[in-house]
This record gives sequence, C-alpha cells and structure tokens, in this order.
Amino acid sequence: MLITTLSALVLLQDPTPVFSGRANQTRVPIPRIESAITVDGSLDEPVWSQAARLTDFSQFQPVDGRPAAEPTEVLVWYSPDAIFFGIRARELHGDVVRATRANRDNIASEDHIQILLDTNNDRRLAFLFGVNALGVQQDGTRSDQYGGGAGGFSATGGGTQDINPLEGNVDLNPDYVFQSRGRLVDGGYEVEIRIPF
Repeated sequence: MLITTLSALVLLQDPTPVFSGRANQTRVPIPRIESAITVDGSLDEPVWSQAARLTDFSQFQPVDGRPAAEPTEVLVWYSPDAIFFGIRARELHGDVVRATRANRDNIASEDHIQILLDTNNDRRLAFLFGVNALGVQQDGTRSDQYGGGAGGFSATGGGTQDINPLEGNVDLNPDYVFQSRGRLVDGGYEVEIRIPF
C-alpha cells in the first residue's frame, strides 16, 4: 500500500517545465520561491530544481539566429527581495573556457553570459548584468533597439560603446549591486547570480 501511494505522489508531481528559445517560447512563468541561498557558483541547492528552465538558445555572433554550438541551460526564480539566475554553460567540443580574474566590466573577450532586464517592457532600455566563468561582473545599460539576437557582444573596455548599430548602445559606467559567483566544471562552467530589487 505504501509503495502504491508513493508512486501515485511521484506521478502527480509535474516536472519543472523546460522552455525552448528556438521554439520561440519567450513568455516564461518564473516561480516565486520563499527561500534563500548562498551565492557560491554551485547550483546544487534543492531550490534550483524548482526554477524555470530555459534551453535551446540561438547564437548572436558570428551568425545571428543559428542554433548555439554549445548547450546552455538557464534557471531562474525569485524571492521576495531578489531574482536569481543559475547558468550551466557547456564547452563540449574540447574548447577551453576563457576566463580570468579581470577587472569589473572588462570580460567581453572571455566566455561570459549577459542578462538583459527590460523592467519597463518598452524595448528601449535594459539593465545589463554580465558574469564571466569565474564570477567577474559586468554591468550597465543597453538602450534603443537592443532586441533581436540571443545576446552578447564582443567589445572591450568600459564606457559608452556602439556595440552594433542594429542592436543598440551599451553603457558600462553604472555599477549595480548584485552578487555573482562562477566556477569551472567538467565540460564548461556554472554561474550563480542574485540581483536584489
């Protein structure tokens, strides 16, 4: 009887849905979870299994819209005071992850992720939060017509930059308060980010 009951409970629990970027699943319900974590770059806390999962991204460079050469998984959830992102980025073809303890905002030539938050939902201004494989931060704003690609750019240095005239301008002068840690793992890297609000 106990085994039957446990089996029924397992069957009733829906697995965390997976959203595909290439399938144009761009409206992702993000779960609110009453939890706190230690931002240490490790995605092993149980709360990450309850996060929304995004996969199947397309690349931005060198050719916009092509399926990404390496798989990346993004996990996201929020608490009463912050939004959390966990990223698993893989380098399956034997490539070495490029990451150093660079100065803040100077990670464009390294493997890194960027999160753009369009908090006004007007596609004119987004807050940019970037993190390399070791957790070094990049932050600023991206303005006017930044949408379209899968994200990322290949410019160096800080200040105001015209990254791509079709995609908008990036200003890396603002320094926001957020937590990030990254770590190298077999076959890639993981990044954990907490952005307070």
